[in-house]
Amino acid sequence: MLKLCGQRASLTGVLAKSYCTSLTSAGLVTRKIDKVLIANRGEIAIRVMKTARKMGIKSVAVFSDADRSSLHTRYADEAYHVGEPAALKSYLDMKKIIDTAKKSDAQAIHPGYGFLSENAEFAELCAKEGIAFVGPPTKAIRDMGTKSIAKQIMSDAGVPVIIGYHGNDQSDAKLLQESKKIGFPVMLKAVYGGGGKGMRIALNEEEFAEKLESARSEARKSFGNDDMLVEKFVERPRHVEVQVFGDTHGNYVYLWERDCSVQRRHQKIIEEAPAPGLTMAQRRELGESAVRAAQAVNYVGAGTVEFIMDAMGNFYFMEMNTRLQVEHPVSEAITGTDLVEWQLKVAQGEKIPLRQQDIKLNGHALEARIYAEDTKAGFMPIAGNLEYLSFPKDARVDTGVEQGDDVSVHYDPMIAKVIVWGADRDQAIAKLDKALYKTQIGGLLTNVDFVRDVLKHEGFVQGDVYTDFIRDHEKELFYDSKPSVSARIESVISSVLLNQDTGVSKHDGPLNSRDYFRLNHVAHKIVTLKDEDVVIEFPSSDYMLVNLDGRKYKTHVYSIQRGNTTVSFGLEVEGKQWNCKAVSLASSFQVYGHEVRNWPKRTIDFSEAQVDASSSLSARAPMPGVIDKVLVEAGDTVKAGQALVVMVAMKMEYIIRAPMDNVITAVSCKPGANVAKNATLVRAISRHRTMAPPSYADLGKSCNDLFKKGYNFGFLKIESTTKSGNNGELEFKTGAAHNVSNQKLNGNLDIKYKVPSYGITITEKWNTDNVLGTTIDVQDQLARGTKLTFDSTYAPHIGKRSAKVKAEWVNPNAKVNADVSLDGGPVVNLAAVFGHGQWLIGVQSGLDVASNKLKATNFALGHQGQDYTVHTFMNNASELGCTVFHRPAKNVELGGQLGWTIGDKTTNFGLAAKYSPSADLLFRGKIDNKSNVALAATHSLNKDVKLTASTQFALTGAEGTQKFGLGLEYTP
Repeated sequence: MLKLCGQRASLTGVLAKSYCTSLTSAGLVTRKIDKVLIANRGEIAIRVMKTARKMGIKSVAVFSDADRSSLHTRYADEAYHVGEPAALKSYLDMKKIIDTAKKSDAQAIHPGYGFLSENAEFAELCAKEGIAFVGPPTKAIRDMGTKSIAKQIMSDAGVPVIIGYHGNDQSDAKLLQESKKIGFPVMLKAVYGGGGKGMRIALNEEEFAEKLESARSEARKSFGNDDMLVEKFVERPRHVEVQVFGDTHGNYVYLWERDCSVQRRHQKIIEEAPAPGLTMAQRRELGESAVRAAQAVNYVGAGTVEFIMDAMGNFYFMEMNTRLQVEHPVSEAITGTDLVEWQLKVAQGEKIPLRQQDIKLNGHALEARIYAEDTKAGFMPIAGNLEYLSFPKDARVDTGVEQGDDVSVHYDPMIAKVIVWGADRDQAIAKLDKALYKTQIGGLLTNVDFVRDVLKHEGFVQGDVYTDFIRDHEKELFYDSKPSVSARIESVISSVLLNQDTGVSKHDGPLNSRDYFRLNHVAHKIVTLKDEDVVIEFPSSDYMLVNLDGRKYKTHVYSIQRGNTTVSFGLEVEGKQWNCKAVSLASSFQVYGHEVRNWPKRTIDFSEAQVDASSSLSARAPMPGVIDKVLVEAGDTVKAGQALVVMVAMKMEYIIRAPMDNVITAVSCKPGANVAKNATLVRAISRHRTMAPPSYADLGKSCNDLFKKGYNFGFLKIESTTKSGNNGELEFKTGAAHNVSNQKLNGNLDIKYKVPSYGITITEKWNTDNVLGTTIDVQDQLARGTKLTFDSTYAPHIGKRSAKVKAEWVNPNAKVNADVSLDGGPVVNLAAVFGHGQWLIGVQSGLDVASNKLKATNFALGHQGQDYTVHTFMNNASELGCTVFHRPAKNVELGGQLGWTIGDKTTNFGLAAKYSPSADLLFRGKIDNKSNVALAATHSLNKDVKLTASTQFALTGAEGTQKFGLGLEYTP
């Protein structure tokens, strides 16, 4: 060993210090290390810094523009800027890294993993500059980095090698020829590859060319070289690797094996040590083979020898990673060691701290890599802000981020590694599952829930793991689980508590907020969970009722503790208690309780505080945003809690709701419009003061619908409605009906197109009778509250045309409709309804212009209460009638009709009812005074499809009166 001694000037040029450098036979620089530069970022940089600090060694960080305020720069003793966000211009710039080491007086560089950690040129450059490279000799890196050379060295060293081709002839024809000799399936691997890149499996000769080109292309982009090797593909292989260590004194040890078989995109997500299901003899055989591999290349420092293992337990050399692995903590956990400490000691020329016989295998360890990624979109990486971050206190967590940091688009999206130790594998699995439940990350999608699903999978629990485990169990691992009743209840309570007035004391109950509306003097609130509106009732200060699936759940909330963006609370539902935590994020809220759920923030209730003394209401924008949907128009009567406007702001959807029964007097916004904070969107007036009337045709509509809607007698019917565009601007509606009695098949197609910015709606219709129809509606363009309609039909096969112009004007106290038929006459029809309080009065008449005669004149009188309507009418002084509608319960509607003809003194009456026992089931029934009975049942097969079966018959048993109908409605 040759020693070289000298002096190096400090940065100031005034101070100087002595140093001694040793060149070992392995070609490494070893020296006393007082300061180490970590040529990496994130989690591994902090991992090295922690051990360096424990050893009294100062640490130097490097950072790119993207990492200027990253955690590793704040944790280090010193930090230096090395370039732009792109790794090639910062972390992979060897000259900048070396210059920074010199500038900072760092005696050593620890490369971490990735970046320059397996770059032989960089290790050689460090040696030339007299800087200790915390890693193996240059030759070992170079030999093990070239897979074909590595295979030959391993074969010569007696390490099992899988059959394959590692030759210089890289022509496609040669690779195909060798693949046929080996026998399909084969694995194509980039010679200079790593990290799962440049790898493809060719199952047969037919797909070989395609797989080869794909592997070559990826290798060229990743490594700048597309040379390939071919190996026999082992089916259902396990990825088993051994942690080895060597020093400059010729000592070598192994620290047992790890199983890293659970992978996605050829990258590991769960690692464990030791590998499940192996005998102690197999473990020692693996370890001894790994040591032979290290000895064959005079290895120094931490390394990992990766093997592929078949179902029979046979193992074959795959590659050697000449660096510290991401998953090294599980080896530390089962051996009680600090491998970074070993690295730094060996880099200073010390011996390995333990002999092989002193390295005991103790217990079982598991590590989960937590990534920012969308597991259901092919594990697509995600960048963005970590709005909330909380890790378990009873597990080891290696991370390079804190709450508020960003996951950068420029680097690997790993957020953290969660590591646990257990006395055995079952205990370790249980501990990791619990630790992942406590790993709370808000703001980005992560793989936490997916990893928990893997841990609970029967195959994983039994240790039946292999590299295609995730692919082969897709159906069990990739699924959309519907939230349970408990999860939905804890989520709606979380929404209430998180949206409570910030002035409420942190110990106050959920009933102290004023942000509720009232129905029948009972405080209510509506919370929207995605597509579900959940009503919460507050009958007393002690409990609330959560309405789900037609049932009311008595719910108590207690022990409320609030943080800045969090709320923790106890929950009791139907006698069962549990604890919950909710986190408010920018565009969603996350709930940790019976289940872990993330929900979009969607509900902002237009509250009673906005009602002034005159009962005039204004719905205002809560913040600047864009109007997405306008769900009401002037003259509409709306119920308490009904959605009025949907707007989008900061990627959040806000639903503005009515706080009580109201009548819309004006709509001041349109879809697509940008609105300022506090801009008036909708004006309304309390229905208890003035009720905006319906059109004359809609008087008694609630009752009439009970008799007319939901039945299909004598028909087999199918309907489909689809919408496209951001606001459903384009709508297609198709239908077909088969008349059972005459066997006639009818079909229709309707196309509706909306131009919201101009208030125009155009509808084109066609049916199988070859009748074409066009309707053009123009809303609120001539004046607010006006609507003009042009309606025409044309039957080309008989040359018949018809056309009509309609006009409507509405304000809170009146609605006037008029239409003019352009056929012959013409005929002018006029109808008006006037309202005062809860009373309505209407008149309808028509004038035949050609004969200058009035048509029939009709009158109506109505009264509407909270849950009932009464409507009386007189038609042309010859017919009197009355309808009554009553809603005794939320899911029950009743109606009655009575009519009397003055001329022949005939009386007709009927009764109808509608009952909905659950959200997806609806029953209807009606009977008249002639004993005609009709029944119907509608079942929602899912959110898009409804099936309705109807029947009609006479109780008197008259022949030919029975009818049956079937309808299928599809509205995606």
